[in-house]
Amino acid sequence: MRKEVENFLMKFGVFKVGIADPEQGFKMAFEGCHPRDVMRNCNSVIVFALHVGLDYYTTLEYAYEAGLGVYGRQSLIITREYGPRVNFGVVLTNAYMKPDKPLKDFNPCKECNTCAKLRPVKAVNEKKTPPTGFNRKRCLNFIDKIRQKTERRIKLCGYCYNHCPAGEVKERTFNIGRWKTLIDLDEKEKGNLLKILKHQGIDQPGRRGLIKL
Repeated sequence: MRKEVENFLMKFGVFKVGIADPEQGFKMAFEGCHPRDVMRNCNSVIVFALHVGLDYYTTLEYAYEAGLGVYGRQSLIITREYGPRVNFGVVLTNAYMKPDKPLKDFNPCKECNTCAKLRPVKAVNEKKTPPTGFNRKRCLNFIDKIRQKTERRIKLCGYCYNHCPAGEVKERTFNIGRWKTLIDLDEKEKGNLLKILKHQGIDQPGRRGLIKL
């Protein structure tokens, strides 16, 4: 089975595949972030690597320009649906498509300064227009202190990320069991998926068509 998984992923430009044990290495996972919090019967975690060139821009700017969200005080992109708790993916194409515009009717930080009041970070100046009030140096210094005090068991603080009230989700809104996994796809479905991805130009190892934050 492992070889089948590796061969399938290699078609998408993946250059390395590894398997992690959900029992080991995840003991310090945050609540809700353990593999079995997402998939109860998870027995293996398939991890793969894609090369990302150094010339790529951050996906945050793309997300802003595409109207998916706006910059918050903490310099993260805030969406209407889930606030800053999202990841963005970008596909480059030579197809002409009508572009969306940055959001002008959404300003979640106007009456909110929650992240600016967080202690002991103090990395946000509420008097400045988002995201110019974000002090990246203070943020990184605080993260460095956390890593030192926890012997690097905790690598990020997540204060502004977790406390942002925008798009706050009270309970899980998805069930991974609703969707098929790649392994569940039959040969015809796999073929159709490959055709779609090939059309977008991201299944070739040498093509720079996929960006992920």
